[in-house]
Amino acid sequence: MIHVFEGGSVKTRIFVAGGFAEVTAERCTVLAEEAVALDEIDRAAVEKDLQDATEDVQDAGDNASEKALAEQRVLTARAKLDSLDNLVYQ
Repeated sequence: MIHVFEGGSVKTRIFVAGGFAEVTAERCTVLAEEAVALDEIDRAAVEKDLQDATEDVQDAGDNASEKALAEQRVLTARAKLDSLDNLVYQ
């Protein structure tokens, strides 16, 4: 999660999945596989993607590459839901 501050308070929260960040005194550069403002994440869509990805893991059987991609989708969906849940406590 990236927190964007303005005037000492958080103005924007950005969910980031995979990638790299470089932080200097002047800027923060992020190269990410996925980045989306937390307030733009649709919980129902993420829950559906989690369900679909979980089924895809099971359906992949012995196909290691398909299984790995589906497992990554599961992890990303869970991380998004965790981020949304943690927002309630911030």
